[in-house]
Amino acid sequence: MVVPPPKGRPHQITLTSFSQEPIRYQLTELENGEVRARGLLTANAREVVVNVKGPTRLEANGVENIRVKIDAIPLRFPAQAKGIVPLDLGDPDTVPPAPLWPPTPKKKR
Repeated sequence: MVVPPPKGRPHQITLTSFSQEPIRYQLTELENGEVRARGLLTANAREVVVNVKGPTRLEANGVENIRVKIDAIPLRFPAQAKGIVPLDLGDPDTVPPAPLWPPTPKKKR
């Protein structure tokens, strides 16, 4: 059985860690079950950038120590997301982005 590709445009998910301990993670697309990324995150390692389409699930052994951005917009986790908890990131087309900072006024010269 061939699963059709998810609809919508691709999105970039960026993962970074701010924990000194290594964090094992896995990103899975929910519509077709494809594992898009898997590995270890450490504080001094490069950030991981993954292109996905549609809703995605993040599984990690320290979710509270991972910083996630979808299309360069920071994603806020629920307060109860600690430890080994699978988080459904949702489809960026249907989930509204987090509010941006208000623009700063320009300085007069």
